[in-house]
Amino acid sequence: MQTIGDTVTYLRTVDSTNNYAMAQLHEGLAMHGDAIVAYDQTEGKGQRGKKWVSRPGENLILSIIVEPNLILSKQFALSMAVAISCLNTFKKYFNDEMAIKWPNDIYWNDRKAGGILIENIIREEEWNYAIIGIGLNINQVIFDVEGVQPVSLKQLTGRNFDVNLIAKQLFAFLEMELKSLREYPENVFRRYNQSLYKKDQVVLLKHGSIISRSTITGVSPWGELLTFSGMENRYKVGEVEWLAEPEP
Repeated sequence: MQTIGDTVTYLRTVDSTNNYAMAQLHEGLAMHGDAIVAYDQTEGKGQRGKKWVSRPGENLILSIIVEPNLILSKQFALSMAVAISCLNTFKKYFNDEMAIKWPNDIYWNDRKAGGILIENIIREEEWNYAIIGIGLNINQVIFDVEGVQPVSLKQLTGRNFDVNLIAKQLFAFLEMELKSLREYPENVFRRYNQSLYKKDQVVLLKHGSIISRSTITGVSPWGELLTFSGMENRYKVGEVEWLAEPEP
């Protein structure tokens, strides 16, 4: 089995690197470890139907095809391993206040530095492939978005970076984390929780029509957000919305 990033396809423009990877798999033209890196992506996918918008050539936009070799109930464990890989890629250059915001966004303080979208191919209860879509803000300094403000590695360090070099470093981190996931899954779980954004802090959450303040206590091995607000609460991905605190 080849390692992550042994084969890399570089695209000038594509609608979505995840779409391209999915098509390649269905045509039998891709395998474990293949990566697709795009200079420009016109219909980038984010979590829960959101779009991922990036200026051409300024950020790292890619998808990686993996054979998880895990049981279906371990889907969030893969998400943890990918998030740690992305976090470590950033921390190689800038370590202060970097964290993983549940479920798998990369944050610096209250600003988003990267996002992950994993799409799975499951046949007859077998987890055949995962397509890992990753967007990391590297050199972009002007963002035109609403809501949470992005941040890039260049903004944090004042330096320009070789995006393709950072891709290679990400491949190496992911290869290492996938090995750890198969051999020492408890270490991946522990390191994910150690890097959790706002852990042991009070945040504002919306569950259905109910808004409450809760303390983030961790994330379960199955991907549930664990909080405490007089009693323990467990939320699956998509069940709860994280709200910004109102201005004083």
